[in-house]
Amino acid sequence: MSLPAQAIRRPVSTIAATLGIVLLGSVSLGRMPVSLLPDVTLPVLTIRTLYPDAAATEVSRFVAEPIEKAIAATPGLVELRSVSRNGEVTTTARFAWGTDMQGTLLSVREQLDRARGLLPDRAERPTLLTSDPGERPIAVLSLSIKGDLRELARTAEDVYARRFEQIGGVASVAVVGSPLDEIRVEVDPARMRALGITSNDIAQAITAANVPGAGGTIRRGQFRFSVRALTQFRTPDEVGETPVGPAGSGIRLRDLATVTVTTADPLTLTRLDGQPAVGLVVYKDGGSNTVSVTRELETVIEQLRTEFPDITLNVVAEQADFVVDALSNLGQEIFLGGALSLVVILVFLRDWRMSMAIALMIPLSVLVALVLLQGLDVTVNVLSLGGLALGVGLLVDNAIVVAEASARKHEEGLPIVAAARIATEEVSGPLIAGTLTTLLVFGPIVFVRGLAAALFRDLSLSVVASVGASLILALTLMPVLVIGRRRRAADQARGRVTSRTSRVTPEDDSSPHPPHPPQPSPIRRTDALARLGHWFEEQYERGMKWSLAHAGAVFAITIVGVAITVWVTMRLPREILPQVEERVVVAS
Repeated sequence: MSLPAQAIRRPVSTIAATLGIVLLGSVSLGRMPVSLLPDVTLPVLTIRTLYPDAAATEVSRFVAEPIEKAIAATPGLVELRSVSRNGEVTTTARFAWGTDMQGTLLSVREQLDRARGLLPDRAERPTLLTSDPGERPIAVLSLSIKGDLRELARTAEDVYARRFEQIGGVASVAVVGSPLDEIRVEVDPARMRALGITSNDIAQAITAANVPGAGGTIRRGQFRFSVRALTQFRTPDEVGETPVGPAGSGIRLRDLATVTVTTADPLTLTRLDGQPAVGLVVYKDGGSNTVSVTRELETVIEQLRTEFPDITLNVVAEQADFVVDALSNLGQEIFLGGALSLVVILVFLRDWRMSMAIALMIPLSVLVALVLLQGLDVTVNVLSLGGLALGVGLLVDNAIVVAEASARKHEEGLPIVAAARIATEEVSGPLIAGTLTTLLVFGPIVFVRGLAAALFRDLSLSVVASVGASLILALTLMPVLVIGRRRRAADQARGRVTSRTSRVTPEDDSSPHPPHPPQPSPIRRTDALARLGHWFEEQYERGMKWSLAHAGAVFAITIVGVAITVWVTMRLPREILPQVEERVVVAS
């Protein structure tokens, strides 16, 4: 037995199954992660190494070359490039698409740790960074206070950052604009010349005195205790007691220099309304819901404002606002597309109830598609919603064909149940073939590799899932709705005929032509819709007659239109994603 026959035979089960899937779709819509773009991890690693006070040539020879040799044998490596500057080098490693970046990240980090001994002593430990277009801060906050900015920075690192990192979905919180403490040694040049001490002697003396000492272990019975020697400087006074000059001279650093604790020259300036401030940059985990994480973040912000009334905490930027606006615009486009589809259906079918039944396929198909999309780890983003908006116009095609075929069979004299079953079985083959043509266009994008495929995977899956859901609903639910619609119309018509015949007098019963109940019209037509539909039919017939009579002109217009389209397409600018206005200015 075919699928339409099974659905018509068990209409209650069909409607109940549809309602159950719709309920699952509603739950999936609330649980699916919401973000601006799909989570895309580029197969690129960036290694940044600092070599202070070294020329670019030395950096390239003593730092860049050892790092490149260390990671050159990493599996999947496609391109390795280093850019050396005075005091630093940036090495970029690009891997093939499909490479397991989590395992590659660990492998490269181990190789860099083994190559640490090949780098110069003054070279800092290499910093490994991942490149991810979705790794953008979901919120930027600012802290300001009337007082010491250093105390505010400590509070931001010890309290605010830790509280925000405890929120589910927050990956890390970066504190920017925090002033750093430094110990400044201001020497007296006159005393240095008098004592015959140079600045190199002072630097070497401080470096030699500020080294960690080996403590060893102490064994007591069956226990061993590690001993740590506190030989490094802890206060400015200890720095001032550093011996300088010849051994036994008794000259201390405090004799020819002043040692103070000051604020280091800032590498990053953070200002709010022209006043110094401390910034907090919040990053989220991959796959987490941007909107829900931001809402929890706002709750914690209100708590911190209550706990620390002296500190002014302002929200400078939130990605959730832009995400909500973008998704709301797409939601409006989906609603507008569905409304326009309903208008077109009303104009041509001229049946309110049947048009509403067909239009019902749009939200049902979307909700069924959401269940599939959640199982495929698709997030709610501008591309996935764009795919749903793209498929809105296709979701009603199958239902229109089933409804019109059923009405035609019923007009030929078949009972409504048999008409719906036979018509749906007859058109099921063309419907499946027509739907497969759409699926074959968008489906293969899933198997393409590269950045474009990673970005547009959600769009293609949204179209495939929604169009596939509309086909299933058209073959199962739509015949059931058609039967229910026709039966209600027949019952209403039968009730009108019965009430009319009950008032007939005995004289009327002797009439040679007794009244017969009229057949219910398969389509309820209103005068306004009938006139509008008739006008469209006349215009269509005129256009068709003119086209058949002027075949050469039609072909010429088509060729010119195709040529103009190709010319315009070749001149359009090309980019991966369109430019959007986020009301944020980034200067570098």
